[in-house]
Amino acid sequence: MDTGDFLCTDDMELLDAGFPKNRLATVHAAEFAFWGAISDGYPECESGDTALTGEPVNAIAIWIATHLGIPLKTDRLALLEAVDRKIARTPRFHKVLSEAFAAAKSSIVDEVPDLQDPPANVCAMLQGCAALSLSWNLPEAVDND
Repeated sequence: MDTGDFLCTDDMELLDAGFPKNRLATVHAAEFAFWGAISDGYPECESGDTALTGEPVNAIAIWIATHLGIPLKTDRLALLEAVDRKIARTPRFHKVLSEAFAAAKSSIVDEVPDLQDPPANVCAMLQGCAALSLSWNLPEAVDND
């Protein structure tokens, strides 16, 4: 996969952390599939606006880098740990999140054919990203606790 000449801020952050440029498109493909599955699972969510910056793509990069044995300087990456949001405690959320992991993994099977399921830290980071995004964009997901 070719990333072309354009590098966004997230890409620059990943390169600074030691992620190889020739794998950037793979990370973005997995991120696109992840968010696509979240959107499919919550069709009533009409906006994907978030205050997140590179946290989702960085979590996916950690997943791929860990699998490929690429050491990353994670202290140079914007990361999000698990967050406790009402929506993240629902069976629907867990089902959609599982589908999002599977979609991300299958979207890059040609580039990373033997990719394992994401490690616990990556699951927690992406769960946090999805929960925050949905809680910002779905009125019924707003936490009142």
